[in-house]
Amino acid sequence: MNSRERVMAAANHQEPDRAPVDMVLTIDVYRDMKKVLDMAYLLDNSRIGRWTEVQMPIEMVKKLGIDMYYISLRSGVSVHTKSFEDGSFTDEWGCYWKKTAIDGGASKITY
Repeated sequence: MNSRERVMAAANHQEPDRAPVDMVLTIDVYRDMKKVLDMAYLLDNSRIGRWTEVQMPIEMVKKLGIDMYYISLRSGVSVHTKSFEDGSFTDEWGCYWKKTAIDGGASKITY
């Protein structure tokens, strides 16, 4: 089975050849995985999600044998309706967001 067939079989309560594999990496783990997989040529500026999750490049997804790959649309307009000097901002729903440093040199966004 290919990845699509495997995921669809599992979603339809049928038995795939093996369990579909999924993986989410934070930026710190992504950097370590690049070293382990000898993929240092991959850029570090991969899209980082809300909780420092990295959208892995398709080369890494294929090398790891991952069956699912998430894609998402970016906002057509800036979600920062008001920005502040400390880097915090409010979004289009009036929620206040602020990036804070965490161990390992990454950051998280709190609201």
